[in-house]
Amino acid sequence: MGNDGPQSVFDPFSPVPQTSTADTPPGPLAEQPDIGPPVALQEGELFFTAEGFEYVIEQSPVVGVAPLVGTQDIVAFYSYGTPTPPSTSSNTGLEQFDTSILFLYDDGSSNVSLVMIHDRRDSGSGGKVEFAFTGALAGATFLVRDDRGATEAVLPTSIWRWDSANTDGGALGFVQPGFAVTITPDFPAGGGLTPGQITAWKWLTGGPPIDLSLSDPITIRRAGTP
Repeated sequence: MGNDGPQSVFDPFSPVPQTSTADTPPGPLAEQPDIGPPVALQEGELFFTAEGFEYVIEQSPVVGVAPLVGTQDIVAFYSYGTPTPPSTSSNTGLEQFDTSILFLYDDGSSNVSLVMIHDRRDSGSGGKVEFAFTGALAGATFLVRDDRGATEAVLPTSIWRWDSANTDGGALGFVQPGFAVTITPDFPAGGGLTPGQITAWKWLTGGPPIDLSLSDPITIRRAGTP
């Protein structure tokens, strides 16, 4: 998977220089393959490898998905705290108002991360999200934490609270063989640092976005993992 050594965890409060500078703008995603609409699996199938899909998500139906492919490492791509520090937001260009997004990101060197971003900076509303993670992490951990609070972007349960000026989320990596993680979500109507609520949950892939149920768990698997 292109992982030749330990990966540093992004810590915006550390005085030690990070792997990417705060003034580095997010690079464009590489051109995505034309893979057509999401492909549903037959009832009861646990993984899918046909037509180039290496990953599946399970939330009824089971769907084969592809990562978004970029040219930057996950820290630079997520662009936490840019373009105007001390912003505590992501800056991928994929953020959406009052929406939580999930996707796989390939940095171009076969290092794949599971990315989650809640809301969009300066959206006019805040919010709260809770994700409970269960399953097989296969060595994955949070490589990007948005933010660095005691409950945010941590395992096994992450609780994010943000205000109207910022986002929350993180990136879990790397997705290695054996990775099979279930996220049980909670998107409450209150509890944010300013009023607001996530009203949509979406999976981004090489085809059209996939609308997810706000109340049901989702499982993300590397192909071949039962």
